[in-house]
Amino acid sequence: MKACCLVTDMAPYHEARFNAAAEAGDLLVLDVGKDIETAYDPPESVRFPIIKVEQAAMEAKLTEIRPDVLVVPGWGSVIAQRALLWAMRHDCPLVTFSDSQLEGLPRSVLQDLVKRRLVSAFSAAQVAGARARRYLQHFGLPSAAISEGVDVVDNAHFAQHAGLSAIDLSEARARLALPERYLFSVNRFVAQKNLSGLIAAYADYVAAGQAGGLELVIAGDGELRSALEAQILESGLCGKVHLLGRVSYSDLPMLYRLADAFVIASNSHSETWGLAVNEAMAAACPVLVSNSCGSSEDLVEDGANGFTFSADDPAGLSDIFSKIGAQQFDLAALGARAEAKIAQWDLDFFAAGFWAAVRHAKQRPVAPSFLSKLLLRALLFKSKLN
Repeated sequence: MKACCLVTDMAPYHEARFNAAAEAGDLLVLDVGKDIETAYDPPESVRFPIIKVEQAAMEAKLTEIRPDVLVVPGWGSVIAQRALLWAMRHDCPLVTFSDSQLEGLPRSVLQDLVKRRLVSAFSAAQVAGARARRYLQHFGLPSAAISEGVDVVDNAHFAQHAGLSAIDLSEARARLALPERYLFSVNRFVAQKNLSGLIAAYADYVAAGQAGGLELVIAGDGELRSALEAQILESGLCGKVHLLGRVSYSDLPMLYRLADAFVIASNSHSETWGLAVNEAMAAACPVLVSNSCGSSEDLVEDGANGFTFSADDPAGLSDIFSKIGAQQFDLAALGARAEAKIAQWDLDFFAAGFWAAVRHAKQRPVAPSFLSKLLLRALLFKSKLN
């Protein structure tokens, strides 16, 4: 049985997941982009074939490949919708990747009807976790057709510094110019990441006495950098809040390992999972996760491996900072339990969920309705007009 997985932005994390899946079955990846010359160039170590194709040639290439099952990331993009229509025309069972969630998102009757029609075209799905499962069940996909594990990382990469001596850790801290104690966050500097709220909560912690001398280290970059720099200056936090800019994939494990805790403060349910939570936990770093993040429900056990909090409650987050600073928690124990928890969400978990969804789709294919096909054609026609 040959499964073809469609991707539009091939990246290293795809490579790790698909390598694991390719060990258990016949997998081919179709990398669809506007410019195949600038597409991701994977190393020779990949264990699955990758075909790079421009958008205009996608349907012709799918017809040439003739997969037994087609796996599509969602259904909202024009590329995904064209792939869905191709599969319907060629009686090819469909699987979707999904990490969408119902919580916190505005809904309308019309939107729900459209999504229900589109979801009905899929025979199976692989989702991120409990919230994504509820989302697809809400739109009519049976629970038996849904597997989990789509949002995993290469845990071994982030656990690589386990067992380093105190001297080695001290040398790494000096090399990366990191404070003795710090809270760590890595994000794109965009509104939904709520970095201004994170800095405000940290300012409250400093105003309350900065127990333990924790500093705040934020990696990443983006459109809000200037605004965040101004907030840091106005709050009197220069020298306490450090914006690192973009950091290398190779440095991330140590940044997590040396931190007292990792923080993700997103205030939008568009943060459907938050892969940085997986990364931090794999590096044995306790996690502080906004309850807006999809992963908070599946990965965080309050008081055991980290804490959840409301992004709308900076005082509550500040209080957690103070308790961490004052060493009221056993951070080593929290980190060890975080690492043990995320060990279940590894690349093998992705591979098992992937092939479970593919097998289900092949064994119990659904026949998309005339209305689903008509809706797809209407959506594609609308995209051409725009």
